Amino acid sequence: MDPIRNSPNNDSFREVPTWANRLLWSMIILYLTVFTFNSLTRTRQFSFDSMNYVDVAANINSGQGISQTTVGFNQPQLMMLEAGPTPFTSQPPLYPLTIALLNRLGISLQNAALLISALGYGVIILLGYILARRNYGSTAAILIAGVLTYYPPMRWVCRFAWSEPLGLTFLLMALWFMTSKRSKTIHFTFLIGIICGLAFGTRYALAPLFVVGLAYAFVQMEILSRKALRAVVYNLGFLIPAGLVIGHNFTTTGSIMPATNPSNLSWFDHFKAAYLSLAGEYLDNNAHTMQIVLLNAVIMVSGLWLAWKRRLSQTIRSVFLSPGGIWVTLWSVGYFIFLVVQQSTYNDRLDTRLVVPAGITLVILGIAYLTEIFRIRSRHALIFALLLVAVRVGEETSKAFRTPPRSMEREIASSARLTWIKQHTTVRDLIMGDNTMDLPFYFGYNRVLSFSPYPHSDYLDYKGLKALAARHGAGAESFYLVLRDAGKEEVWRKDYGNFITDLVSGKLERYHGIVLKERIQDGYVFQMERMTSWP
Repeated sequence: MDPIRNSPNNDSFREVPTWANRLLWSMIILYLTVFTFNSLTRTRQFSFDSMNYVDVAANINSGQGISQTTVGFNQPQLMMLEAGPTPFTSQPPLYPLTIALLNRLGISLQNAALLISALGYGVIILLGYILARRNYGSTAAILIAGVLTYYPPMRWVCRFAWSEPLGLTFLLMALWFMTSKRSKTIHFTFLIGIICGLAFGTRYALAPLFVVGLAYAFVQMEILSRKALRAVVYNLGFLIPAGLVIGHNFTTTGSIMPATNPSNLSWFDHFKAAYLSLAGEYLDNNAHTMQIVLLNAVIMVSGLWLAWKRRLSQTIRSVFLSPGGIWVTLWSVGYFIFLVVQQSTYNDRLDTRLVVPAGITLVILGIAYLTEIFRIRSRHALIFALLLVAVRVGEETSKAFRTPPRSMEREIASSARLTWIKQHTTVRDLIMGDNTMDLPFYFGYNRVLSFSPYPHSDYLDYKGLKALAARHGAGAESFYLVLRDAGKEEVWRKDYGNFITDLVSGKLERYHGIVLKERIQDGYVFQMERMTSWP
């Protein structure tokens, strides 16, 4: 029976006919099939992180361990770095390990990375559906399946070769198991601990799931000794995968977690920025202000209407505080608190990748909430869900026919920076620049230094550049500093500091040994002459 039965309009909560469910899932499968085809052949979305994941997977399969070729990527303190490949600890290793496993089965590294994301997309939709069906009824579940298919942040994240789809699969799996009838057994507690540990081993940002799982383990029994036993069993399960990640980090770098640079905002600003990031991306990746205003209006109007109808407390209990829904709510609240803390390491708005783990569960809660408020009938839910999926099928089909296949050769040819590197450098050169992890990805280079805009990396200065040349330049034929064009001088100064800004502004006379090799269409190429401090 469906959990929410408080409405006198029982038609809202009738079981959806089998044929209707089959029709919906046939459409979803069709959409996911075309989506996967496009991801592998048409869009092929690789960000800087994606390229680094692929590189780590390549190093794993070549016997170099969990390491990255690009020295400095995702490392804020450049002067602390040793020669590459360096231990990969800035992100957990489970995603590149999975890429490496699929590669050993005969799938190319790039395709394996994209395939994991596309398959994760489908599993996330399925888990969202069955989690909602168990806790909020079949009507809400149908709506949630349709909305998750359409949900722009999820679609965007799953288009890239990123670790989020795999991590969110473990997140929803853990929440689903917490609502199982067998979840009170010790064995299930242990299993949930393992799943929460796997989520952490995929994304550090999913660490709050450990607290949710621990709370779940502790409240299941009335006897204190049994509570303690369940907590111990849960922790043991969690530490099996999570302990391996923490141990790898500590033994290779001496630190449990990667270092970050602090934000200069106040805690109120952190809270405000986290809320605006979360509330501003659910209909689209743009138009943030409109989405924030709309969401606030819906929350306020629906709350006032329910209070007037004297249904507010009943709705809150049935949606947010039900025996199963409480864990979805607890995760959403706990992750929002994490976002506030995470904002303290940023000087900018949190990106979609960080927001979506809370966004996906808030979608589930929000649809369940609206279903309860409006007493939505199952046939109306089915029609709406089918329309949403049909829109996505049409978009993906159009993309498949209109978008030409993408390849690494075309990507190189479309970039003046990559073309110059291909034509004028070799694997024997040392190349440094902003986010240069594309060089191992495209060319297989293994002498690569990278830095990122502040606060992700410290500002590079002249002394630091010479020190890096001395530390990493042994045996290199040439040392190039290749920079993407950041535009206006104030942007250069804010993101990269005074030294880099001076270089791109032509003020080279104060920096002996650095010459402008070439001003290319999308950047700058500098060459550092060999000095006594450079081997």
